[in-house]
Amino acid sequence: MSKVISMDEMIPLIEEKLNEDGKVIFTPKGTSMLPTIVGDEDTVSLTRPQFPLKKYAIALYKTDNGDYLLHRVIGRNGECYVMRGDNKYIKEKGIREDQIVGVVKTYTHKGEVYEAYTS
Repeated sequence: MSKVISMDEMIPLIEEKLNEDGKVIFTPKGTSMLPTIVGDEDTVSLTRPQFPLKKYAIALYKTDNGDYLLHRVIGRNGECYVMRGDNKYIKEKGIREDQIVGVVKTYTHKGEVYEAYTS
């Protein structure tokens, strides 16, 4: 039996596991990372972020309004990151390191496992 829990409930567990140098695998929702990651179908494995993040890395982060997003690093502006979903046009500016929960190490798309760009 599967149980659906909110990201706010899941984040402390994710952070605990990542802080132990573990990895976390989950199925993201939404369409913002199409065609790379298909929500409700593909899976991603997260690892602890190693700062500074590299351009094109995919990170899970919490926005200032409380949403959790899984988007790609497209640049930096000083100490902050500029992020965007692969299927989006609007840049999210001002993402701080303290907002970043984890970085995608691998993802599974259509049954194939891919290494995510992290270095």
